[in-house]
Amino acid sequence: EYTGEIVVVSQSDEVPIDKPQLRRSIKYIDYDRVEVRDQRYLRDFEVNFIFDNPVQGLAKEKGQHMVELRDGTTIDYDGLVIATGTR
Repeated sequence: EYTGEIVVVSQSDEVPIDKPQLRRSIKYIDYDRVEVRDQRYLRDFEVNFIFDNPVQGLAKEKGQHMVELRDGTTIDYDGLVIATGTR
């Protein structure tokens, strides 16, 4: 029921997939439960992606919270989730 804007900032150039099942051994994956979100799904739920432009820093100015992207763009936010993944 959330009605605000959702923006996902990624250093990748691909739409992320739902990966909870991938934490376990690949041998035991239930392939029916792994979801690949296509562009239509993301458009229907109004999820906006910024690809290949990772966050370089966080800033707070005059009470506004912002993320700073590699290309110098800043985005204001009310709530922030940081999901760094693993390498």
